[in-house]
Amino acid sequence: MLITYHVNTNQLRHSSRIVIDHDATLDPATTIMFCKIHEQNLRTMIFRNDGTIIKTSQTPKVLIKKLLAPHGDLGAVLIDGIVNHLYQTSHPGTRQLPIMGKECLIFPAAGMTRHPGCWVFLNKYPIRKESPYRFTVDVPEYDIEIRLEVDRKVFQTNKNTAYQCYGVAQAIFPQRFTVKLPPHYETTLTNQEVANIINSLGTSRIVKILKDNFGMSLWDIKRIIK
Repeated sequence: MLITYHVNTNQLRHSSRIVIDHDATLDPATTIMFCKIHEQNLRTMIFRNDGTIIKTSQTPKVLIKKLLAPHGDLGAVLIDGIVNHLYQTSHPGTRQLPIMGKECLIFPAAGMTRHPGCWVFLNKYPIRKESPYRFTVDVPEYDIEIRLEVDRKVFQTNKNTAYQCYGVAQAIFPQRFTVKLPPHYETTLTNQEVANIINSLGTSRIVKILKDNFGMSLWDIKRIIK
């Protein structure tokens, strides 16, 4: 089955499997992408790997918060330091930042992460480019193709940024960021580079968050922040 979605216009073609679920969640094992919508009281459209499209009254922000809640949003804590390390800038708001969780990596197909629009998971399925404005996610086990029609430059740049940021986060906390990355994005950091990233965030702040929110002992934290 072929599903085509125009990211910039919210147009959806060829799908008769739309259901309403006000209690929907973003399951990293089954979610391919999700997009902000405004249809009466519905606020998010979720694309699943079996071809089902779920519309829910929950906003993308609420769904993201629920997704990250079990493990805490460590990715959001680290992102400023990671962006500073990768791009030598202290203004990450100028970039299209990913959402980084223990079992999920999500990037914005268009727009800023601070204004959620359409988000694509990079957990399980590769994305191939068909044309300058069309990308396809193949789901072979269900014989599904999801085509995204989107600005090529924005899409490619955001995807690359997401992989790079996650690679750095994974190098610092491999047990807390477990998504399998393409080999090209796997990263190794020196102790000094880790220290620089942590220091750019404020050591006392990161120590408090790791201790209070993630249950890490001071010994474990000191072993990382050398």
